[in-house]
Amino acid sequence: MNANIKIVEIESIEELLIQIEYLKSDCNFEKSWFRGIADESYGLEPSIFRHPVEAVIEKLLLNRFSIRALPFLKSEQNAVSYWDILFIMQHYGLPTRLLDWSESALVGLAFSVIYREERHKGKNAGLWCLDPIKLNRDFVKSLNPSEPIPNITDKTVKRIQIYEDESIPVDFPIAVYGPHNNERIVAQKGVFTLFPFKDKFKLEDLVDSEKFLVKIIIKSNKVDFVKEQLLTLGITENNIYPGLESIAKEIKREILNA
Repeated sequence: MNANIKIVEIESIEELLIQIEYLKSDCNFEKSWFRGIADESYGLEPSIFRHPVEAVIEKLLLNRFSIRALPFLKSEQNAVSYWDILFIMQHYGLPTRLLDWSESALVGLAFSVIYREERHKGKNAGLWCLDPIKLNRDFVKSLNPSEPIPNITDKTVKRIQIYEDESIPVDFPIAVYGPHNNERIVAQKGVFTLFPFKDKFKLEDLVDSEKFLVKIIIKSNKVDFVKEQLLTLGITENNIYPGLESIAKEIKREILNA
């Protein structure tokens, strides 16, 4: 990780609010996105970089998914774009170049402390903070979209990130808004960074990443306390993953303390 990235520790939601203000006043963040991690050691890399494959395999995965998923897609084949299918793939767990973030600090924190497994026991949780406007404006080469954070369908995004012109250098991912094509993205206030077709890398390892990234640590002995604060505020599994499974988890905790 870039040694210049600011790292701070929090023990409560109150302290998180203070740090969010710090992002604005001291770090000059123009906007903040959040990504919660159950283990602070987890880096900022899309799912396709966590597999023994190259990013270009996404095209093969997308083509295969498009063929097999067609009967289950509501749109006609010629009405479903590359990006539509990419986000559906992301939703159903296929590796893509997309990395999920949230516009909500509390949603990001929920991913840090609520969705922990036995392997996370005794480990610090983390919350990454990103300024998407700085990332796009100052580091994504040749980007001239109509908005500071473009929609994924922006022609400039397509031209750069699909490499229609492979001579364009793209060393950084681009922050984008995606289609709200499922209830989870809506509930999670989901936004994304789209990584380029290139060798695997982590966002926090890039030169100058301290200018748009801050890392917040939740110490392992405070994770349960912060989780209880979230539950008290009504941030539960069903807020993050709406559905019967989450409702069942909430009832088990409420009635059975499980």
